[in-house]
Amino acid sequence: LSASYSLAFTPTNSARDGKRRRIRVELAPEIERREGHIAVLARRSYIMPQEAALSDPAKCALDPRIPGAAQEKITSIRGAGDWENPYFVIKTDGVAVTLRAISQEYESVPIDELAIRVSRLPLAAWPYGRVVAVQEIGIRSGNDTAVIARNRASVEKILRSLGLTINWWPSA
Repeated sequence: LSASYSLAFTPTNSARDGKRRRIRVELAPEIERREGHIAVLARRSYIMPQEAALSDPAKCALDPRIPGAAQEKITSIRGAGDWENPYFVIKTDGVAVTLRAISQEYESVPIDELAIRVSRLPLAAWPYGRVVAVQEIGIRSGNDTAVIARNRASVEKILRSLGLTINWWPSA
């Protein structure tokens, strides 16, 4: 083995439906002509995980003691550094979660785990009630915009299914 490569891709069908998806990896004909026969070892399929919020809603309920959004507490907040409720940044590979109220600075969470992770947050993580701040990541390349748009739709659906008010913040 003189060389090996790892490939990654983002599926065009982003439905988190638990179904098997076929994939095929091929070399361009000009590469085979130039390099000769090359063995390609790749999986033939994968299973797209189900969206956690849709697969078992009973596991994804917020603590009923969390009050509704306290607008009077959030109107004076001027920057992300002052926000104490959960703060989400939508990325291509998931969501960055910041939880300042409970001293957890930063964690990256896959979108398919977001509902369960948010529903397990302690009462202390919600000083402003059922409201979250959300923004898209500002630094992008390639087809990041399309992927982030799909992720944004998924995140919004999950957060709304949990009964949260979304406070959208502009991208940095």
